[in-house]
Amino acid sequence: MIYTGIGKTKAVAKHARVRPLLGSSSELLSAMKSDNQLWRLHAQRLLVEQGRVDAVPGLLGLVRTREVDEMGLGVGAIHALWTLHGLGVVRADEQDVFSEVANALKHPSAGVRRAAAMVLPRNAAAARALLESGVLRDSDPQVRLAGFLAVAEMPPQQSLAQVVATSLREEGVVKDKWIREAATSAASRNHADFIPYFLASSPSISDELTGLVRIVATHHASLAPVRTLHSTLAALKSAPKGTQAAMLDGMVAGWPETADYKADERVRTLLRGLMDPDDAGVRGKLVALSKAWGAGDLFTKELGEIIGRFKDQLADVELDNTSRVTSARELMRLQDDLETAKSVMDQITVQSAPALATGLIAAIGESRKQETSAALLSSWKRLTPNQRRTAIATLNRRPAWSQSLLDAVEQQTIPRDDLGPEHWQQLRLSPDLKVASRARALGAATNSISGDREEIVRKLLPVALKRGDLARGKEVFTALCVVCHKIEGVGALVGPDLTGIGSRERRDVLVEILDPNRSVELNYRLWNATTKSGESISGRLDSETVTSVEILDLTGQKHVLARKDLTSLDSSNVSIMPAGFESIPESDLASLLEFLATSVKH
Repeated sequence: MIYTGIGKTKAVAKHARVRPLLGSSSELLSAMKSDNQLWRLHAQRLLVEQGRVDAVPGLLGLVRTREVDEMGLGVGAIHALWTLHGLGVVRADEQDVFSEVANALKHPSAGVRRAAAMVLPRNAAAARALLESGVLRDSDPQVRLAGFLAVAEMPPQQSLAQVVATSLREEGVVKDKWIREAATSAASRNHADFIPYFLASSPSISDELTGLVRIVATHHASLAPVRTLHSTLAALKSAPKGTQAAMLDGMVAGWPETADYKADERVRTLLRGLMDPDDAGVRGKLVALSKAWGAGDLFTKELGEIIGRFKDQLADVELDNTSRVTSARELMRLQDDLETAKSVMDQITVQSAPALATGLIAAIGESRKQETSAALLSSWKRLTPNQRRTAIATLNRRPAWSQSLLDAVEQQTIPRDDLGPEHWQQLRLSPDLKVASRARALGAATNSISGDREEIVRKLLPVALKRGDLARGKEVFTALCVVCHKIEGVGALVGPDLTGIGSRERRDVLVEILDPNRSVELNYRLWNATTKSGESISGRLDSETVTSVEILDLTGQKHVLARKDLTSLDSSNVSIMPAGFESIPESDLASLLEFLATSVKH
């Protein structure tokens, strides 16, 4: 808080008693009750930094108080809880401390309840305290959010799974994105108990819950839960169709390719019982599961009909784009070969909507066969620049496909310039050393860009003083930048939103364009995630939970990856934005700066 004039004088006089904050613990405890947040934070910091464990009784006294201010906050109790956490005394073996923190879960201030949920140790005793307090049913959404996030880090318990499943019947939980995401993490943590209870207690499933069920099912299946397959499939039989589809989709996506499991007769019977002649989506997922479980002969008769239906849907130009893309993905899962991949690519014509074309190209990524990359490479000449970007991103997901891409570049069947600086950077930083080494050798010949960033910046800084052509600048931004950056609501968010960047000095903006690695925020470094199946996803780490990470690749496509499926997750020290923009004409650089300057925050 900033004070000026008379107000400053009064404030200093009012808080003079707490100025010698290096004094006793009692003085610091007194400061934590101040109506000035600066003093409270200062006192909290000093207590923690100096390890003042002698202040614990006083801190517990602050936690016990039930006083709240006119805003409904118990600020002293909130700071006391975080100070106890910082001192490391909120532990199950510190019974007095633990009991007071657990009691704070019932405090009249929502802020105190939230803080208590956040500082509780992540153990079974704390889980019982959460359940008994009712925090997971709290009327305050922030408290409830903190409660679900705590459950996501605690040992699994059947009672926790039941409360989470029951909460998902409430509209306030389902419609709130952040609470729903936290509940997803909590459900995934308790997946073994959550799934049967949810299947038995959920009469229907909303669109918002479809993603949650799929994520939990994917996480559950990734552990190859052979012992629970009978009960899970039996429960699925009576579940609503939407729940069935989401659950089966997650199981198909999550079941590890390396799992050596052969379905017994009971599982085969249960799979037959789930087969719905009128639902091609469910039927396709059942066929995929039967193949993964060594029962590929189970639906031999149905397989041809299912594939035929998906092919008809794929070719149906009257069908919506989403359904056609979904059919392409299902086809690649059920019939993973070069012929199928080519049939998918054949649906891309000059009349195809951008969303359909990029979706069909991305669907090829469902393939696990090396030869299917040829379907993308053989279609190259008729792909638009945006479609080629999607194809490159798809090819870079598997080392064998990346090698095929480099083969095509080396043989000049694909122009070198079709791979932008960001693609060469991604290839050079590939987790596969052979791909990385070959990309460094081939990529060196793509241009004559110097590695001396400082010299490049010094040479081109005068461009910042030039006036550019606004219309041309918009064209340059659309061609080079819009795939990663958004400005005034247009573009993607792989990189930072550039809306308002015109408020900055053109010189500073130019330096960041020419030398993107000079100062790189951690959020915008290039991350590489490698899965157990050998797939590699590169891009920005968009978010992460206890059970999954989300990577936003260089085309803006989001990939949700279960941690159980990852073999590595590494960040480089370089920006997702590649170097090399000095290779464009100086007039285009000046015009780009002219366009960026038009976006000023108001």
